[in-house]
Amino acid sequence: MNEPKTNEQGVTAVRSSDLLACPFCGLTDKDCVSPDMGYVPAVSLNQWPHSTFCVQCEGCGTSGPLDKTGEGAVKQWNTRAAGQANIH
Repeated sequence: MNEPKTNEQGVTAVRSSDLLACPFCGLTDKDCVSPDMGYVPAVSLNQWPHSTFCVQCEGCGTSGPLDKTGEGAVKQWNTRAAGQANIH
């Protein structure tokens, strides 16, 4: 089972099967960026302190807009311009 990981800033990353690939580098939540530290998904939904959420790609550093809910952050991350294809 993939356990959520908390980084030094107190951000909790959780895997969400609803996430589209990163629009810039093409990594997904199935890609692992740190095998030596256990499973760390390249793209994950992050919960920041004070209940703010955003989706972030650890591969290229891209992050989506902040939202008050995880569902809202995922929806905003998955919003793509018309005709934009996933790279991966």
